[in-house]
Amino acid sequence: MPDAFDIYEMEIMNSSEFPNILNQSIYLTIYSTFENEFFKLCEWCQKAESLKIGPKDINGQGYIGQCRKYITNVLDVSLDSLNDEWTEIKKYQLIRNSIAHNNGIIKSPKNDILKFIESSNGISFDTEKSQVKMESIDFLKTLIDKLTNFLSETAERIIEEKMPAHNNV
Repeated sequence: MPDAFDIYEMEIMNSSEFPNILNQSIYLTIYSTFENEFFKLCEWCQKAESLKIGPKDINGQGYIGQCRKYITNVLDVSLDSLNDEWTEIKKYQLIRNSIAHNNGIIKSPKNDILKFIESSNGISFDTEKSQVKMESIDFLKTLIDKLTNFLSETAERIIEEKMPAHNNV
């Protein structure tokens, strides 16, 4: 005889909510990997530059805020060319935080986040519940592309500004 957990698990697996639950879990994993890689990039720069101050010593909005401030303020590398990408990443961060801390609910969402969700494939916003729904992996694929490109472009900016001799080779 199945216990209560088995019945609950079967209901989730057969539920229309399962794709959303699975996609949100994957979303959190992807975003967490991005945070860790961004932080590792900063730690690598700290060692390469023999700096006493590391990304952990910087105040910011979570890991990514600390990392961006570290790169711009401590390493003195301009990320201005990535401002549009950064604005978009902050939207991904808001979605991440809503999933991780509030079951996907965004209380009083601003128009920019609603437009962002509306214009993105694989995600929707249930206005009655004020909740994000991950409908397909399309949004996850886009997330991976955006975050990977941002990390690559950030690393390129660091190389260009911190290792000018490398660029003349």
